[in-house]
Order: sequence, then structure tokens, then C-alpha cells
Amino acid sequence: MSNFTTDVYETKREIMIFSNKLTKGLSKPNAKFVKNMIYGIAKKQSCHLSDIARSLDEKTKLINIVDRLSSQISAFSDDNLKILENNFYSIIRNCIPDEPIINLDNSEIVKRYAKRLENLDAVVDASSLKKADVQPGYHVCEASVVTKNEKQPLSIYSHIYSTKAAGFKSMNDETLKCIQTIKEFIDDRCTFVMDRGYNSDVFFNYFLKTIKNKDNFIIRLKGNRNILFKGKSKKVDEIAKTRKGKIRMSMYFKEKETYVSHTRVELPKYKGMPLTLVLVYGLSEEKPMMLLTNKKVKEKEDVHKIVRQYMKRWRIEEGFRFKKQVLIRNY
Repeated sequence: MSNFTTDVYETKREIMIFSNKLTKGLSKPNAKFVKNMIYGIAKKQSCHLSDIARSLDEKTKLINIVDRLSSQISAFSDDNLKILENNFYSIIRNCIPDEPIINLDNSEIVKRYAKRLENLDAVVDASSLKKADVQPGYHVCEASVVTKNEKQPLSIYSHIYSTKAAGFKSMNDETLKCIQTIKEFIDDRCTFVMDRGYNSDVFFNYFLKTIKNKDNFIIRLKGNRNILFKGKSKKVDEIAKTRKGKIRMSMYFKEKETYVSHTRVELPKYKGMPLTLVLVYGLSEEKPMMLLTNKKVKEKEDVHKIVRQYMKRWRIEEGFRFKKQVLIRNY
């Protein structure tokens, strides 16, 4: 029992230390509100105001606490949010390595039985066994960084949005906002790792033209993407069939031995900007995994590094799955 009590005390203490750092610069009422919200969410593992209110153990009536928290949320200004954001990034800065790997992912929150929520959108439930199962819900733009020591994903950006909201432009625009927000506090050269959902000229234009290769990218391609191979335009699927994978590589987490091939290519719209196509054979019996990157490849180890950096992207899915199971299911 004493060990249990000690663990609870230590956890509460860590929450308060984090909350004090996070709320630095806020007024006392706003700081107290944020601390109450963090403590309540952590204790009840829920985002419901009624659950958070119960966790505070106040003698006031529950409905009054819920009303107070609701009013404080409505009155919490964008300036206060910016203070929290800056404080959060200051807290986690020491966890970020010198050459950060930023994993991007788009997901969804399904509100299957909701009908009257604000700007309720239609999303495809990726966790459903049904094909293209469209349900009411919201989109989520998520980004995590692989930490310096533990090599674990740390969430650095999480934005819930609706395509029906005022001012919405596109899902690609939401992703660009995410990247630009991250670059406001990470000056180092980053490697942005993205799956097939980001196989778009919008992102190639951003990395190659807008910021002129100041950051790296590793983007998984779809088979119908046209690229220039030896000066000729070909679909990446066709190129993959002609390569065999000369570099042997063990992927222990998949318990499979894979073969990797790489070659220099260009994108038709960006001639004169050499890129590297990395093909990974053996992870699937159907098609190789096709990665396009602007990272320099000089030796075999560089290819290994690119593949492993992409594989770490899958960890963000594990982290977000935890969020959905523990917190967002009660959102």
C-alpha cells in the first residue's frame, strides 16, 4: 500500500511540475484553470468536463464546476494558447535531437452517434473492418518527433479540424500549417517522414521550391507516380520491377530479411533537382515499398538509415492509437 501511495504522490508531483512550467506567464486564474484541466484529464483519463470536475474533489456542486470550466474554456484567448504553445516547446526542446526526425500523420476522430456537434464532418473510419466506412467525425493532423535518448515518438503537434469550418482551405494546407508551426521552434535541419497520403506535388513544391531543400523529406510513393529515370518519364511501379535489391538488410521488428535498391531520379516538374528513390523488397509479397527522398546517399549505410527512419514513422500510429483509446474516445 505504501508503494502505491508513493507512486500516486510522485505522479501528482510530476503533473504539477509540468503544469507550473507550462503555465508560466499566464494570469493566476488562467494558470489554475489549465492545471485543473491537466490534472483532471490525467486522473480520469477523459476529456469530459463532468469527469474532470469530479476529479477536482471540490465541495461545490458538480454542475457549478462544469459551468465554471466551460466558461473558462470559452474565455481562454488565442494569446493564452500561444503562451502555452511556446512554453510547451521550451519544455520539450532538450528531448529533441540535433537532426530531428518529424513523423507526420493524418487520422480521424469518429463520432458515430453525433448529430449536432459544431462543424461535424464526414470521415473514413480507418479502424473499421468495413471498406470506406464513412462516419460523422473530425480530421486530425498529427506530428511527432523521435526523442534524443529513448528514440520514442513525442507528440509536438495535434490539431483537430473540420473541412466544414470557416477558413478551411484543404487538408494539404493543414499539413503545411503543421510543418510551418514546427519550424517556428525547431531551427535545425529536420527530416519530415510521410506516408503515401502525402504523395502530392504540394509537398514536393514546398520542400524543393519554397524552402529550397532546407529540410529533408522521406515520402512513400504510390505506384502511379511519374518520375524521370535516366532522363525518361516512367511510373515508379515500372522502375521497381526492373530493380532487384542489391543491399541485404535485416528488419528485426518485422522478423523479415529485406532487400533494398536505390537509384537517382528526378521529378518531371523539378528537373535538375536530383532525388533518391529507395525500393524495399520483402516486407510485402505484393509490391516493394517505394520511398522518395532529397537526402544525400553516398554509401550503403545512408540507404539503411533512410529505411529505418521511415520505419520509425509507424511508431506515431502506435502513439496515436493510444490517444484514441484512452483520451479521444471520450472527446
